[in-house]
Amino acid sequence: MNVFLNDRYELRSGWKLAAYASVFLALWVATGAALSMIHERAGLPQSELTVIALNEIALFVPAILALLLITRFVDRRPPEAFGVGFLPHWRRHLALGLFVASGMLAVLVAGCYAFGFVSIQWTGGQLPVLTLAG
Repeated sequence: MNVFLNDRYELRSGWKLAAYASVFLALWVATGAALSMIHERAGLPQSELTVIALNEIALFVPAILALLLITRFVDRRPPEAFGVGFLPHWRRHLALGLFVASGMLAVLVAGCYAFGFVSIQWTGGQLPVLTLAG
């Protein structure tokens, strides 16, 4: 009995998860190092907005690449099997998701007004237009 393979000669699900996690972590480190070098050479401003954007890129890129690599070489399934891609009725699902998200935001703001303190201010003037556009 092989602990790595099941009866159909493919990796067991726990090993697939371990493969995804290890590929994700390796890509995360590589992406972080590359973004650090790009950040230093490009001379981007040292602001919270820059840190948030770089952090999102550093997590988004490895997640997508690890998913594509593992689904292609380990799982041998298309990414659509995991819900990634333009599936049937994707426009309706996107519209429903945006509607639910806006409803949740409205409930949150209404709850803050009803039970707490709310301070909404425009802070767009604190940064250059190119930084906000990026």
